[in-house]
Amino acid sequence: MRPSYNWTDIGSGNLGKVFVEVLGCDNLPNLDAAGTLGDKTDAFVSLVYEDCSARTDIIADCLSPRWLPWMRRAFIFNMMHTSSQLFLAVFDSDENSICSHALVGRVSIDISNFQTNSVYELHYKLYRTAQCARKKNFGTIKIRLRLELEDERTLLLSNFKWPQSVYVNTDRQKDYEVIKKTVEGNFDMRRYNPISIYTFIDELLENLTLYYYLEDAFASLIFWRGKSIVSLPVPSYSTR
Repeated sequence: MRPSYNWTDIGSGNLGKVFVEVLGCDNLPNLDAAGTLGDKTDAFVSLVYEDCSARTDIIADCLSPRWLPWMRRAFIFNMMHTSSQLFLAVFDSDENSICSHALVGRVSIDISNFQTNSVYELHYKLYRTAQCARKKNFGTIKIRLRLELEDERTLLLSNFKWPQSVYVNTDRQKDYEVIKKTVEGNFDMRRYNPISIYTFIDELLENLTLYYYLEDAFASLIFWRGKSIVSLPVPSYSTR
């Protein structure tokens, strides 16, 4: 795919730069189905990294939108700490109403998993909550990502420092809700309510099942109880 023409450079870090291009989405749900006949999701992507946020252009009435090289889709985030996560979320725009932008789905990306000076084209499934035992995805997102570091030694030393607290400021309620949902999803997992409690219980039960599988596998190995194939149902959860 062709490189982006215009880049938005944001953030106050000085360890390195994270280059992110939002290329497209596929199979988004239609959140405007109850409106005018033929009306479809008006998609835009929100990005939050450390102390800054950004968003792409809106693509109207499309369930598999593509952001082209001349559109607002490319961002440079200045890194403050290596452990910071990049959050992306797709929304259905409702600029002309008092309602909030509707969350389609979101994903969090661990930047520390990538090598410097390499270009990655990545596909992620979109989910509406950060932690959920039985998650349903709501389409996919495709991005291009690259890391550049100012100084390898300084980056290594920064790993011994505790990440500082950061704040993202905005002057509109709708923008605040977009940023909050980009980071946390539709459910605040830090609040104690029946939904979050049941979700944590499901997570514990799935991990307990995994423990039983591992216990049986180790017993078979120690006592040589014949050859057997064990499938481990490893649960997968986002961390924020």
